[in-house]
Amino acid sequence: MAIWDIKQRYDLARANQDRKGDRGMFGGGNPGTVNIIDFITISATGNAIDFGDLTVGRTGTGAAGSNTRCAWGGGYAPGNSNVIDYVTTMSQGNAADFGNLTAARHLKEGGGNQIRGLFSGGYSPSDVIDMIHIASVGNAVDFGDLSTGRWYSAAAATPTRNFYAGGDQDAPATYRDTIEFSTIATLGNVTDFGDLSSGKSYHANCASNTRILVGGGQDGSGELDTIDFIEAASTGGGSDFGDLTSARGNVPAATSNTIRGVFAGGANPAVNVIDFVTIASAGNAADFGDLTAALIQHSGASNGHGGLDFTLIQRPSATYMPGSGRGFFVAGYNGSAYTSGIDKIHIPTLGNAADFGNITSIVGYNSCASSLTKGFSAGGDVGPALTNFINSFELASEGNAADFGDLNNSLKKGAGLSSSIRGLFGGGYTPTLLNVIDYITMASVGNASDFGDLTVSRKGPAACASGTRGVFGGGNTDPAHSNVIDYVTIASTGNATDFGDSTSARAYLSGFSSALRGCFAGGTNPSYVNIIDYITIASTGNATDFGDLTVSRTYLGATSSNVRGVIGGGQNAPSGSWVYQNVMDYVTIATTGDAADFGDLTSTRGYGPIGNISDSHGGLQ
Repeated sequence: MAIWDIKQRYDLARANQDRKGDRGMFGGGNPGTVNIIDFITISATGNAIDFGDLTVGRTGTGAAGSNTRCAWGGGYAPGNSNVIDYVTTMSQGNAADFGNLTAARHLKEGGGNQIRGLFSGGYSPSDVIDMIHIASVGNAVDFGDLSTGRWYSAAAATPTRNFYAGGDQDAPATYRDTIEFSTIATLGNVTDFGDLSSGKSYHANCASNTRILVGGGQDGSGELDTIDFIEAASTGGGSDFGDLTSARGNVPAATSNTIRGVFAGGANPAVNVIDFVTIASAGNAADFGDLTAALIQHSGASNGHGGLDFTLIQRPSATYMPGSGRGFFVAGYNGSAYTSGIDKIHIPTLGNAADFGNITSIVGYNSCASSLTKGFSAGGDVGPALTNFINSFELASEGNAADFGDLNNSLKKGAGLSSSIRGLFGGGYTPTLLNVIDYITMASVGNASDFGDLTVSRKGPAACASGTRGVFGGGNTDPAHSNVIDYVTIASTGNATDFGDSTSARAYLSGFSSALRGCFAGGTNPSYVNIIDYITIASTGNATDFGDLTVSRTYLGATSSNVRGVIGGGQNAPSGSWVYQNVMDYVTIATTGDAADFGDLTSTRGYGPIGNISDSHGGLQ
């Protein structure tokens, strides 16, 4: 977890060196209609590294990126494609299906800001601009139109405007010098901005928050090495910036952070050359490194380009800083009734929990997940009925939860996990045992969607996650207890795969994690256990003994930071009658050893939530 150094951040901002996103991505291309995705660190130099694959090889795609996702839309596969793929930018792995464009086309352009991705133009000449909400998944919708149909143009964005430059209108070639823009927040057709220094197509665009660069391409005289720049806040023509290291058209790809612009590949025949420039100054490009393959007609995006407004990220305050270690325990049973209360702790600091607020209904056996800013409670028993409701609440401010949407089933005794984008809820009891995994996009209110299935139907599993992989462990298969551990790739959809086995078969346990290590604590097998075991999330294999809880118990909850796990509440029956606990234990996740006392919950609590709500758990790293 990054620690805020206010003076350092201030000094970097003053020097225009405050890089909030630094990964550049290149996807698809030709020769061979490839599915390659490469990535680079924009502020460094060096050769590109393999990231994974698109869902299908294609050329002539458009690309858009937020600070967490990159998406590629359309292309030629062969035949025009309407496919939209996406990846979680700071992970590595294959792309997942996002949805479809409104029409199949290739030789198009992409851009956008933190919220919206725009895909425009394409063959045969299209004036369509499509829009997606990049934090969710689903089909594109109509945004508006370009002034005329065209392909082989290029786009880039500031936080408020998406710019479209140049392009080819028809055969024989008509090299356009047009610059147009859309206001990203408002549906509608483009507005004229000005003209490039000359007509061109087959080029690439990138941007800072204030300046657009247009590099390479070709005109009637052949391939170009020129770079134009546009000052985005005004209207007017392009001006000369400098030159690439070599002339190349046939659609090189471009990407950027707010400081550097990068141009990769292109030319005829294709090259693997990557060039870079400093966007705020003018001058010729310098060598950056090489792509993993020589490519043309590929496309680039990043998690730090000029279209992303990082001032929207909450800054630290005197009372709360996102990612600082705020953890939560939600609802449960207090020995006489289900509850709706939300308890809050500060994970790095020992002490008792404090009251935070309430979810919308009393509930037990619920499943939980969280993003950096929101907590979620899904399903559960509201006595005597089961529910499918999903509640959400803001982690930054004390208060009550609100309705978010619904699961696909009314259930209890499932388990929840999350990355920074998605929350997953798996297993449970309807009263039929379930193997279903649902998912939500946490930034967008709505009902859950089907993700896939666990390898075994079961109730009372536990769950944990890294930023890329979710893991479900243990559970009850009625009447047996299970030692099965499954895993999924959170950014994709599909059925779970066997990971290995826990150290003992047990159910109604809890899970928590750092970015590297997942832990499973407590449960019943059928007696109440104090077991803690652990796995390395990025690998597969059986769990290893970690240590013991201070009290053997089942139906307990857990929360964590990237450093510390806290296990709270639960129940046991040492004398034959249920005893509900308010104890909280903690462990240091990177080590092994027995748990120690952390403090107490605001009340005794069992039938606890299975899942981790915090602003800094392993799925957010």
